[in-house]
Amino acid sequence: MLARLPALDAPALHALGEALAGTDPQPLAAFLDTVNGWLAERLDSGQGDLARLARLAEASERINAAARDAEMYNLERKPLVFSVFGLLAEATHG
Repeated sequence: MLARLPALDAPALHALGEALAGTDPQPLAAFLDTVNGWLAERLDSGQGDLARLARLAEASERINAAARDAEMYNLERKPLVFSVFGLLAEATHG
């Protein structure tokens, strides 16, 4: 799904959200590690204009803050998945 950004696949996002459901911290940690690794590759490469890199950096901050909140307050994970991919789609568009 990350490779297809900014395109989003709603059925796949629903499936991922359901796979992350529950209170087990491991699936959420693996998801966040994957997303943060993907973001780090793009930010470290320096490819793209400064505006795009700034959007990616802002998305990274917002994603990690939302993930901390979801973990701390035991929030549903499916909305987090949609939020993460929405932020990434915005950051990678155009």
